[in-house]
Amino acid sequence: MTEFNHLVPVTDTQLNGKLQQTVSAKALHNYLKVGNDFSTWIKGRIKEYGLIKNDDFLIFDSSEFRNQSTNNEQQIKWTTKRGGDRKSTDYILTIGTAKELAMIENNEKGRAIRKYFIRVKSTLKKSRQQSKRKLLSG
Repeated sequence: MTEFNHLVPVTDTQLNGKLQQTVSAKALHNYLKVGNDFSTWIKGRIKEYGLIKNDDFLIFDSSEFRNQSTNNEQQIKWTTKRGGDRKSTDYILTIGTAKELAMIENNEKGRAIRKYFIRVKSTLKKSRQQSKRKLLSG
């Protein structure tokens, strides 16, 4: 699991009023080694599979996901080595959405990352159940 978490980090993000496990679509795209460029891939998948903004994914304009809050209206400017302002868009996917996108790639990396996401979700569920039991018994 550590190998995947280094390549496609899973983080907790507030989405629709609840804390959910999420991943960067750019990190997922990079890991899956998808043939087309990121922007074409993610926009095509959103359209083709009817993914819903603020339900299945969030959009951030930034160079790095890990520096973001869940404020969709965020405007960040940064300078490239070429000069001038340039922003980069990333999509933050729920773990379920990421699992679906990995599965439809129908390749070895897609199957491997899907299994990883299933383990992550299962581990979190067990951890929450244990915490709840301790709370109720203690």
